[in-house]
Amino acid sequence: MKKLLYHPAYITMINELKTRRKELGLNQEELGLLIKRDQKFISRIEAFTKEIDIDELLIICAALQMSFLKVLARFSYNYNIKEIQDKKSPKDL
Repeated sequence: MKKLLYHPAYITMINELKTRRKELGLNQEELGLLIKRDQKFISRIEAFTKEIDIDELLIICAALQMSFLKVLARFSYNYNIKEIQDKKSPKDL
């Protein structure tokens, strides 16, 4: 399965999180402290070397005062659903 790290929708989502972090005046270390992780963890996400898990996204959204559901909805909207449909049709499930 293709990694999300390089998908335009994923890149857009991470950039939105990074922009929000900066809007709040937080550096990577401060965000890390809020979510009980280190600065390297945030850096790897923002540098697209670590794929974010859904539970991590939920915690980061809460720390950044963002609606998890809205972030997820924007990601879903931006994600090309055709990529998934081309791999397996419903009759193959």
